[in-house]
Amino acid sequence: DVYATASKIKFRLTQGTFRAGFHIPDNHFLDFDYTFGIYNTYIARHVIQNTNITVPEFNYDYFRGWDTGVHYEYKGIQLRRERDINPTGMRLEVSIRDNHHQFLTDYDPYGGPIFTLYHYTRFDLSQYYGKQLNKSWPVVAALKTDLTAIPHNYLDDFFWDFAGGRPGLKGYPFYGMTGTRKAIGTASLR
Repeated sequence: DVYATASKIKFRLTQGTFRAGFHIPDNHFLDFDYTFGIYNTYIARHVIQNTNITVPEFNYDYFRGWDTGVHYEYKGIQLRRERDINPTGMRLEVSIRDNHHQFLTDYDPYGGPIFTLYHYTRFDLSQYYGKQLNKSWPVVAALKTDLTAIPHNYLDDFFWDFAGGRPGLKGYPFYGMTGTRKAIGTASLR
């Protein structure tokens, strides 16, 4: 049976990142980071409607984890008036992350939460190249590539890559594209 309640639920997401970055001459950047996080759910004391059952407050973690990563970036976008909306030049980003994430898979009322460890590597690559076709006419031909690979076939979908949803929707909609591998290529003439 399903019983309605008037409970207050809070989700507390705590995350911290330590980062060290280095600028390398000629538009190169390299950084290393360590990130940790705990996601927690709090359910306040409440009464189940149409019964006299009072449920005490309840508090549990559903995610605990840490990861380390290295990120390389090259920005070779030319300085010109239209660079924000129609850039020319090249931009490249490469990221590799080693993830150690524990995710709630069951709950023992006497022993507390039961977690499963997901240890996986994530690789991301994003590349853009734009070339102005004629100096007197600001039309740019561009190629853009986004790649993600998470080579872990049994990874919980909580950790999958989110590749977007329907146009105009914000956040993580039900009809979003998710998975452990992503390849998006775009060619444009603007």
